[in-house]
Amino acid sequence: SRLRVQVGWWHFPTEALIPAVDAQGGPLESVMLAAGGFVGAIQQPDLDLTATERATFGGAVALTGYLLDADRLTLAWEAVGVLDDDYTVFVQVVGPDGQVVGQGDAPPDLPTRYWRPGERYHTEHTLIYPQPPAAGRYRLLIGWYRPADFLRLSVAAPDDAYPLLTLDLPN
Repeated sequence: SRLRVQVGWWHFPTEALIPAVDAQGGPLESVMLAAGGFVGAIQQPDLDLTATERATFGGAVALTGYLLDADRLTLAWEAVGVLDDDYTVFVQVVGPDGQVVGQGDAPPDLPTRYWRPGERYHTEHTLIYPQPPAAGRYRLLIGWYRPADFLRLSVAAPDDAYPLLTLDLPN
């Protein structure tokens, strides 16, 4: 969870609240400061992960494994650096023609700006197909992007989209 601190002012002798104002003197309902993040006891699920070649995104997040169960994908990550922003994982199912036929974007439970080197996390993704894809062979691509501007974290792959595996989809 993200932690925020609400700040207020009051005049000590009279205990009267002093209203908060913005730079132009307009009233503010409240002043909230980002105070970090909180994670309770993390129960890492016992997963039979498939180890993968370690791919590092933005020099800060490394893929360590995955589990694909039908249309449910679990990705295992290790923080190897620090990110100043919050990023979301994209998962794309791409056909031979390069068209995206399915997707499963999701942010991690704890925003990435709170991750510290050595910590491990999982992200969960449900692959959604707007239309049933034709039978055939598809690529499953993954990566990270910043939702504010869709800037992707760099990885050693075209378009900063790492080819995780090949899917053979039936009719």
